[in-house]
Amino acid sequence: LTVRWDEGPVAQVSSASIATQLAKLADGPGAKARHDGDADSALASAATHLEATYDAPYLAHATMEPMNATAHVRADGVDIWAPTQFQEAAQGTGAQIGGVTPDRVSVTTTFLGGGFGRRFEMDFIVEALETSKATGSPVKVIWSREDDIRNEAYRPVSHHRVRAGLDASGRAVAYTHRVVAPSIYARVFPQLMKDGVDAEAVEGAVGLPYDIPNVHVDYSLADTGIPVGFWRSVNNSYAGFVDECFVDELAHAAKKDPYEFRRALLAKAPRHLRVLELA
Repeated sequence: LTVRWDEGPVAQVSSASIATQLAKLADGPGAKARHDGDADSALASAATHLEATYDAPYLAHATMEPMNATAHVRADGVDIWAPTQFQEAAQGTGAQIGGVTPDRVSVTTTFLGGGFGRRFEMDFIVEALETSKATGSPVKVIWSREDDIRNEAYRPVSHHRVRAGLDASGRAVAYTHRVVAPSIYARVFPQLMKDGVDAEAVEGAVGLPYDIPNVHVDYSLADTGIPVGFWRSVNNSYAGFVDECFVDELAHAAKKDPYEFRRALLAKAPRHLRVLELA
């Protein structure tokens, strides 16, 4: 795969090279995202130790309705009709390309036909605006699926290393989760990066609801050169998968039913417990 930005080819990457890059980052320390108690000490004294590694791939949105936008750039203003999830940015982009003030830009949001975070991006709107400006006429752009995938802002790839410790009774006493992934915030909202942590990248891991006294979550930013963007449920889509798979492993090690194992750890999370009991 050749990664391309506006200035042309910049890198050659593959699934294997990305996996190697993420695993290498996981070998080093990450930026602290959550720290309760002393997970390292609790792991050292635990009766049972477990460790696992999980990987989640890049995912394309592949929106049900093709990526599309209609624009009319005129000397006195700009009209945009688009299934956009970011109207303010669409207005600003229209003003910049049209050479007018934002108040001269009208944005009409159509039905999305599936957005999933992909329609947060401006690329498909920019194409309609630039083409309308060049031709002096209203223009409707509809991308093929090939256009769509080639220009994707994918859900981030991620690598996870999780460790846990059980006491002699089989209750979880320590839990650590290292998240290695590209950052959506670093690309679109860099001002939201705090102390090296993308809060979106670790949201599911940090929000682990189980009552475990010693929890540590950290994050390592991986820059693979492939653009990433918001995706339905964003990073919860991989963190939830990782944590729940690993909790199943813990229940198995504790020789307990997975349902009862979770139920015992959700006494301080009544909403989660209610969902579990209704499942």
